[in-house]
Amino acid sequence: MLVFSEEKYLFSHFMKIVCSSDPDIIMGWDIQGGSLGFLAERASHLGIGLLNNISRTPSEIKIAAGDLDIPEKGNFDNLIPEQSNTDPVILEDAIIEDEWGRTHASGVHVGGRIVLNIWRLMRGEVKLNMYTIEAVAEAVLRRKIPSFRHKINRTSELARVFGIDFFSVLSRGSQYRVESMLLRLAHTQNYLAISPGSQQVASQPAMECLPLVMEPESGFYADPVVVLDFQSLYPSMIIAYNLCFSTCLGKVAPSKLLDLVVACLVQSFADSIVQCGRSTLEKAISFVNAHDKWKAKVIYGDTDSLFVLLKGRTVKESFQIGNEIASAITAMNPKPVTLKMEKVYHPCFLLTKKRYIPTVQGALHLSQPAAIVATKAMRADPRAEPCYVERIPYVVIHGEPGARLIDMVVDPLELLAMDSPFRLNDLYLHQQTNNPRLCSGYLGLVGADLNQWFIEMPRPAREAFAKRPFSAPNPHRTRIDYYYLSKHCILCGELVQASARLCNQCLQKGAAAATAVIGRTSKLEREMQHLAAICRHCGGGDWVMESGVKCTSLACSVFYERRKVQKELQSLSSAAADEGFYPKCMVEWF
Repeated sequence: MLVFSEEKYLFSHFMKIVCSSDPDIIMGWDIQGGSLGFLAERASHLGIGLLNNISRTPSEIKIAAGDLDIPEKGNFDNLIPEQSNTDPVILEDAIIEDEWGRTHASGVHVGGRIVLNIWRLMRGEVKLNMYTIEAVAEAVLRRKIPSFRHKINRTSELARVFGIDFFSVLSRGSQYRVESMLLRLAHTQNYLAISPGSQQVASQPAMECLPLVMEPESGFYADPVVVLDFQSLYPSMIIAYNLCFSTCLGKVAPSKLLDLVVACLVQSFADSIVQCGRSTLEKAISFVNAHDKWKAKVIYGDTDSLFVLLKGRTVKESFQIGNEIASAITAMNPKPVTLKMEKVYHPCFLLTKKRYIPTVQGALHLSQPAAIVATKAMRADPRAEPCYVERIPYVVIHGEPGARLIDMVVDPLELLAMDSPFRLNDLYLHQQTNNPRLCSGYLGLVGADLNQWFIEMPRPAREAFAKRPFSAPNPHRTRIDYYYLSKHCILCGELVQASARLCNQCLQKGAAAATAVIGRTSKLEREMQHLAAICRHCGGGDWVMESGVKCTSLACSVFYERRKVQKELQSLSSAAADEGFYPKCMVEWF
């Protein structure tokens, strides 16, 4: 293993390896987003033309392989000549303007070498429902490979960035992280933060500034309504106006009033941020209403967003005016305050505060369930953008009555999480997989109506009692509809009181009930051990028994069976422990 003090030395060594081995073919699984393409984009930010330097074609900025000698130990300085990050040759080296190559080939070009995108080749050769590397390996190589979430590494890196302990990354919120970074900066300036007691916190004055939430002009609007939103309003206020505990004056006594009006005449840091955001929104509303060219009217405003009515305008004109409004208001505010044009509602019902029924124009991609899941993933990781024509797995869960499809689409891993409150929407699954030709064609010849059969089938409003979570819900992750579910006996399934695990009849059996619960728990434990042995054969090593199975491959059928048994075992063992039948099982070991 080689350790480098800077990234550019790492790229230097990588280029030396490629140039010395001189391969004819360079291949990667997702070579655009997670392989050579990612390295090329990262290198371009450092002023390094990676693709050009590993090519076989001569160039003015190409670095010869002989100039990249890297010692096994010692200093790695002066290995790469200093280059400007704004060099157009270097920047174009990573960003290839080749639409056909991006959608049908590798999209990455290295002179004199063939670059192959294995994912795209496999998609053309093998017909699968899912084209992850785990699914393709099982189909082509007949070999299972594990998939890991890298949670330990990711959490460790976040702990280093924020300067907090490992567990606090998982258990604490964003305010704790921000304060930790501020404290690290304060310590470099020889400042210490106070630690107020509970009495001091309780005695501090209440907030005096509130966000602006306008009373909307309720009604039906047949004309376009443009929705504009300030991007990260409160963080932008802190940066734009240099808001800090040291720059806020706090309350000023009447006898010491300044001659000039102080902008941040508020009692605390939080009030300063809220008041600046409110003032920015009020100025934007006044500016839009007073503009003669647009002839627009703000009918609703909420904290950081504006609803602008454009009477007599078309949808196309509304998009143009919306962009003009966003640009004008962004220009009149200090950086980085930015107003973004979000969407156009046409038509729109505006009822009360935070209650409106729109028809969105210009956002048709939201109707695709897979696009919703991909968008959520990209918000968490910008590099999680799916490849061209890539299939995105998703599931539809049960939502509240009247919920839209986009509100019920989640990633499969969210449904399979141990503390997940979601339930699979089997009705939607039937409607999507039902074959009309089978229902009305072949079965119609014998007078059978499959749809009518399905309509007349009894539908219980609850899950089977064995699948229901008996353990205490996670207060941070559970939705409110969890508390409206009925509870059932863990043995016979009869209704029980909210705090009970067994019905009265099973409780009277005593030892027989305890034996039945222990027997079920033992059976589930044996199933978990059997599934863990399969996973151990796939991943190798004894880490499975020591730390539990961490593989989350959606292409593996064992993963789904393992999660089902794991949830049942966790719920049943928790219920048995509460009744005093059996000690809690260490489910996480399996």
